[in-house]
Amino acid sequence: MGLMTEQMKKIKSNRKASWVMVPESGGGYTPLPGEQTLYQSPPRTTLSLQTSHRHPPSESYSQQCKSGIVYLTNRRMIYLPVTPTASLKSFAVPILNVTDSRVTAPWFGANKWEAIIQPVQGGGIPLQHAELDLVMEFKEGGAFDFASIFERLKERLRQAVDVARESGGDVEDGTRGVGGVNMNNVHLEDLPAYEESRQHARVPDPLPSPPMDSFAVGTGGGPVIAAPEPLSPLRSSPLSSPQQEGFQPPSEPPPGYEEVQRNSIVDELERQMRNPWREEEGSSLGHLSRAFRGSFSNSCSERIEPTRQVNFEYHEPRSATSVSICVSISISLVTFYVRPANAVIEHMSVQVRFTCVDADVCAVQERLSQVEGHLLGGSGSPGASGSKGKTGLLEKRADDIVITCALRTAFTKGGKGGFKDTQASDLLHGALTALLKRSGIDPNLVEDIAVGAVLAPGGGATEFRAAALAAGFPVSTATKSLNRQCSSGLQACVDIANAIKSGMIEIGIGAGAESMSTQYGPGAVSEFSPLLDSHTEAANCKVSMGVLSEAMAKAKKIPRSDQDAFAAASFQKAVEAQNKGLFDEEIAPLTVKWTDPKTDEEKTITVAKDDGIRQGITADSLAKIRPAFSKEGSIHAGNASQISDGAAAVLLMKRSTAQRLKQPIIGKFVQASIVGVPPLMMGVGPAAAIPVVLQKTGLSKDEVDIYEINEAFASQCLYCVKELGLDVNKVNPKGGAIAFGHPLGVTGARQVSTLLTELRRTGKKIGVTSMCIGTGMGMAAVWVAE
Repeated sequence: MGLMTEQMKKIKSNRKASWVMVPESGGGYTPLPGEQTLYQSPPRTTLSLQTSHRHPPSESYSQQCKSGIVYLTNRRMIYLPVTPTASLKSFAVPILNVTDSRVTAPWFGANKWEAIIQPVQGGGIPLQHAELDLVMEFKEGGAFDFASIFERLKERLRQAVDVARESGGDVEDGTRGVGGVNMNNVHLEDLPAYEESRQHARVPDPLPSPPMDSFAVGTGGGPVIAAPEPLSPLRSSPLSSPQQEGFQPPSEPPPGYEEVQRNSIVDELERQMRNPWREEEGSSLGHLSRAFRGSFSNSCSERIEPTRQVNFEYHEPRSATSVSICVSISISLVTFYVRPANAVIEHMSVQVRFTCVDADVCAVQERLSQVEGHLLGGSGSPGASGSKGKTGLLEKRADDIVITCALRTAFTKGGKGGFKDTQASDLLHGALTALLKRSGIDPNLVEDIAVGAVLAPGGGATEFRAAALAAGFPVSTATKSLNRQCSSGLQACVDIANAIKSGMIEIGIGAGAESMSTQYGPGAVSEFSPLLDSHTEAANCKVSMGVLSEAMAKAKKIPRSDQDAFAAASFQKAVEAQNKGLFDEEIAPLTVKWTDPKTDEEKTITVAKDDGIRQGITADSLAKIRPAFSKEGSIHAGNASQISDGAAAVLLMKRSTAQRLKQPIIGKFVQASIVGVPPLMMGVGPAAAIPVVLQKTGLSKDEVDIYEINEAFASQCLYCVKELGLDVNKVNPKGGAIAFGHPLGVTGARQVSTLLTELRRTGKKIGVTSMCIGTGMGMAAVWVAE
């Protein structure tokens, strides 16, 4: 009896000193009365507690632990270090004392769960600190499982508190509530699918939420997810789920769904076509527009069919000519993603063709082309984009936008490779210097330089301008930076091409520069305001691309084995190309300063090869790598693009200008497309953008010789290839970003040099470059080698 009394005293003493009681035999924590474990992490979870920047106390506080276990219960969050120290034996905080929680998921490396906590008596943290910043790094996965359960649990507790307060009761955290709510009796079943009306939206689940209605036993050191015991039918709940037991949302669209969607698009087209068109009084185009509009309205009192023809008479006001016109309208609908009760249509194309019925009176065909251009969103001017189709694309015209030089630096591994100590501006300087030397262009003739960059503070505008001046361009050469995320390099080239086409400039350079070694990290994205967080689709823009790709791989049923096989092929193609020297022509060697991490000795090295390309990679070797974003996921460091450093530059001008300056022409820019897709399905971007640019140029997919599609993730690239029905042998013949890297703002410009070099080497002509874009977009462009 005396021994038992001493043990009870010891337990009470421990409880007073610390909220967490650990059994002397080890093995977790001693639960409080009514406490139930809902989640347990693997043992390699790190903890960081820092003084909050929002309320700095008189003294700063910092606590770190490299390895520990996180427990989530219906009462609190607990962290137990694997090796306790005098300063951190345990840590605990009540669920409702945690705010601003979120998951940060880098492309590679462990996911982190971040929050702001308010310390409590016995929680293991000095109480003089009103708030602390908490960061937990889940090195063995589980961050999103933890976040999902935590947010649902916290919402339940908030609801219970709100109900208690509205009923005039008090909230007790003990086992018995006095006139209020017993926190141990809170209903903890999974929350129903509704939108929470609070400032901080919960982290979207990348995969279906872990079940909270049955016990789950973890294996292999993974997280353990459990649930409370079944509640009594008499026990009330603040908000019960309306879903019936065993309810599963449909995975396929209902019968007739696509027809209904197509009809709704036809209705919208009909409405828009009946609206007045913009036209000039007295112009031939205006008369033709009115004639077409009137005939269309008269003939379309019934529903427009997906494909129909409208015939009407057009009278040329400046002559006695009367022409019979036939208008053919074709509507095609491509649905990339369907989820229950929310269909998302990424791409609709409307093809309008004007033809003369009477071949003897086709003098107005030029005006018909103008109208066609307006309806298709083009310039409407004759020859704006040249003749369509393969034959037309291969024709050479004086106003073609041509490339006379395209090159890049080598791509090196972020934080480890040859450029790890080189700033993005210095990489750009190297690429621009090499471009001037290789092309022989007079820098005084270059009027504008557009540089794509994603991570540079301030967009890199200041340092990129300085880099251009240092490279030898005069002060009269303008410079701008731009950011359309992964397509920034391509957008830079397209911006320059369009400026030349419009007559704004005569010669320009599209480029990209990125130092992910020095600038990659959470600071690259700012926090969302409550306004953005309150909008569902807007809030989706901040979900990490790795998580989105993981969800897409599952939704599109792309198995890990296929992803690993695709990634292994990328490595193998890149190894073969590097061994044969196929990258040498496009790579400009760059001499930089490099610090040896082993000796801290600064050395001068010349980087002339991509250092991320690895020998001996197979699907079997990739299958052994642990998933990066979810314990049961399929995406990992081996089947996703590498974090890299590099730069690229492309010199553009009109063909007539190149011929006058005796610049060698290596290819021409034809057309580009940019489309939006749902943020949560950003990986389908190329599948949406490529059909648009092919339609604009009149090409079929089989007429393209090479597709350079950025391998942000094997899952999304593989999906796009299969969705478009492309010949896989035409896709990335020298490997892609999985094998040699993806400096975010550079890839679009890099693809131009890679594509044109390979087309010329193999004697082929037509190529397409494309990539998905974070926040839900896709871009593509057509190029012709000469």
